[in-house]
Amino acid sequence: MSTRGQHTSGPSRRSPTGAQLRTPVSYKICDHVTEGVLYFSILFAPWAFGTTKAPATWILDIAGLVLGALLVGKWVLRWRLGYSPSRWLDSQGGGRAAVAQKVTWFMAFLTLTLLLYCVLAALNARASIDLVTGRFVYNPHAILWLPHSYDYPATWRSTVHYLSMACFLWAARDWLLGRTSRERRFVLADPVGTVSPSVRESLKASSEGDSRVPGELPDRLRRILWVICINASVLALEAILQRLSGTGKLLWLVQPYWNTTEDSQFGPYAYRSNAAQYLNLAWPLCLGFWSLLRRENRLRVGLRSRVGGSAHVVLLPCAVLTMAAPIISTSRGGALIAGVGIVSAIAVLLAANVRSARWVRAGIMIWFLAVLSLSGYLGWQRLNLRLHEMVQDDSMSGRVEIYENSRRMLQDHKVLGIGPGAFATVYKFYRKPGQVWQAWVHDDWLEFAITFGVVGFCFIVLGLVGIATRWLASDGIHVPWDFMALLYLSLLGCLFHAKFDFPFQVHSIIHLFTLNAAILFCIRRHGAP
Repeated sequence: MSTRGQHTSGPSRRSPTGAQLRTPVSYKICDHVTEGVLYFSILFAPWAFGTTKAPATWILDIAGLVLGALLVGKWVLRWRLGYSPSRWLDSQGGGRAAVAQKVTWFMAFLTLTLLLYCVLAALNARASIDLVTGRFVYNPHAILWLPHSYDYPATWRSTVHYLSMACFLWAARDWLLGRTSRERRFVLADPVGTVSPSVRESLKASSEGDSRVPGELPDRLRRILWVICINASVLALEAILQRLSGTGKLLWLVQPYWNTTEDSQFGPYAYRSNAAQYLNLAWPLCLGFWSLLRRENRLRVGLRSRVGGSAHVVLLPCAVLTMAAPIISTSRGGALIAGVGIVSAIAVLLAANVRSARWVRAGIMIWFLAVLSLSGYLGWQRLNLRLHEMVQDDSMSGRVEIYENSRRMLQDHKVLGIGPGAFATVYKFYRKPGQVWQAWVHDDWLEFAITFGVVGFCFIVLGLVGIATRWLASDGIHVPWDFMALLYLSLLGCLFHAKFDFPFQVHSIIHLFTLNAAILFCIRRHGAP
């Protein structure tokens, strides 16, 4: 079996020896620390009261910067030691792999361009606000044809945050694409009796270096999916129990300054809609992971197909909790996204199991009915009242007023924007007498257009398109189409919700969105050449 991708990257291109194939100790330490920081970030983000307060946001951003430093350290070790790690990007090359490499480089260029855009806006301050008079003091030396900011301290803070998220994206991708020692040994030698003859033949026919049993996930992707799913399900369970208890304290510990009633909160989040947005990002991943493990269980040699025969059954109650929780939260937007997502997930799973036995398809339908029953029993009464209020309220809870003022801001600063993070400061000068000051637009698409301008906003959209389409040409990790469809469902739901709320202004939500994007950036269609 070929071991392409295992050799060193030194100038001599010699064939590998046992010593060369060993992972350097320093590189192994960087990988282990990266894994630990990733797990810490996933667990910390939602439980630190949604990471909405300054201390928690700084901790999460520092974790992202640490990941970036570890990634740079691994790059330096690869260069200095001539070490080429075994990765799931190994392939026979060709046009599809070449296009994938170009897309990756294009995404790296967009990342650097957006960060440079933020730095320029902070350095090229257009004005600063006088806290005594409450008026802008304009900088006559500002270059108006370059990105600029009307609140450079806020722009610097946003720049650090976006740098942290960029480090998190690329470090997570690099770690996920690396093979574990067990997987490297399997590539070098396929022990007799490890797999069945039929599976061994499929391994020979698969792309070079990809020696997994068809349907089996890489170890690192498997572990991080377990952490995401278990953490989200525990979060959903806690949020439901907290709602049923009637307490107005987050995690039964802290009374927030805003949203002091139990029906406006959900779990550790002071704003129920933010909790729903986080859980709507998590449950499609949980459902897709269950589908993958179920398929893997059926392909394993010598394992009887029976109820409880694999760990994937643990994900069933996890998925039920995380799917029902957004509806129980009584967030109107969260319930709408969850409802559309549940219907779409039913269609995906039924299509993926079209050749399965009837009892499998019937079980899927019964399972989804259980989700709807649980969410309806615990949350429909309050949600129904809020839906009626929405029909009778033409102002959309004050959003119409914010949208009108924000559109005037966009007209005045259309090309280069007002600077990342500067919306709250500039909005004070666009509200009418008697109107409430707002920190967010409640429309992240509009807010990004205002703060980054049309130029920066186009870079953001191109980045999303690049992540979403790379799998078409990728030589990364093979996954079945249903997992990919559910991952898309997770990301698209958050992007749609961002049109009517502010999920991308909450660190824990954008953190999980970035992690899901990193996973999508690593995978490709199952069986693609």
